[in-house]
Amino acid sequence: MGCGDSKADLKRFGLVGASREAKLRKCFAHLDHDKNGLLTFDEILALSVSLEPDDLNEARIEFEAMDKDGDRALTEDEYIASCIKVYKRVHEQDFDLWVYAVLTSKYKSKADLKKAKVHIGIVKKKKGKNKSKRKSKSNKKGEKHKVKPK
Repeated sequence: MGCGDSKADLKRFGLVGASREAKLRKCFAHLDHDKNGLLTFDEILALSVSLEPDDLNEARIEFEAMDKDGDRALTEDEYIASCIKVYKRVHEQDFDLWVYAVLTSKYKSKADLKKAKVHIGIVKKKKGKNKSKRKSKSNKKGEKHKVKPK
């Protein structure tokens, strides 16, 4: 797509002459696949062009920088504020091309993401298994016995 196509391409989304904020709201709505008003890292990855490890790491760093409250989800306000800050020096035509790329991106299947070893679903904190903190069982007399590893 050439640089002159950005206005024509955004016309189909009703975004010609729209503010950057309006364009970003449309992008957020497209990215929010489950329509819960929050963007997870998985939702953003499902639209990523590349699932290469270096690109995924960079995407995670960017996502964490955008997630100001650290709750592992972006509200529409967090997303818009971060994008406006990041793209403030980008020429309008280039910004429109980026918006068009986001709005025309297709979701990758769960199989594609799994094949690329990308997390799917809600991010859960892993519980650490610390062998040194194993609890001991007590017998009837109150004596403690060590639990043998299985």
